[in-house]
Amino acid sequence: MSASILLRGVAKNCLRAGSKELCRSRFLPSSELCRAFAVVPFRSAIGSSSTSRQNNLFPQIPQVQHTVVRSSSSGDHVKLWTAERVLSAVLLGAIPAAIAMPTPAVETFLALSLTVHSHWGIEALVHDYVRPSMFGNVIPRLSIAAVYGLSMMTFGSLCYFIYTDVGLINAVSIFWKL
Repeated sequence: MSASILLRGVAKNCLRAGSKELCRSRFLPSSELCRAFAVVPFRSAIGSSSTSRQNNLFPQIPQVQHTVVRSSSSGDHVKLWTAERVLSAVLLGAIPAAIAMPTPAVETFLALSLTVHSHWGIEALVHDYVRPSMFGNVIPRLSIAAVYGLSMMTFGSLCYFIYTDVGLINAVSIFWKL
């Protein structure tokens, strides 16, 4: 790492000063390497069509390009991305509103917002890491169904807690008093 930083600094000084005296420093005994950095600009090294390959820093290597065609998945991801961002912005106001007015209606809205926000995050993780190419077709579908079941159970449990117990905000304040 220190060698790459040192070489980068010497090459930058050679390019900046444009003189070969800086290249002959005590840090870089081989002035050949520094001269290669100083003399050959980056763009001309890539785009050069010189016949001698000895002086070319970046030899012309034939590039093979492959195009990977993915089948399009169902759903409009732009709308989902926009909805996720809107929900994140709504949460910035919903949390202080629930703290200011800890009513069951506001807390239910907060519980719904938090549950949907968590659901979208966990669903994205399951889509990314439980792929049909790795696990077959059954396990990814079961995993998505489990995410939906977990989200519904979470929202139902939070609503039950809000309407039959002290509520979310009061529960957090009681927890912090401990």
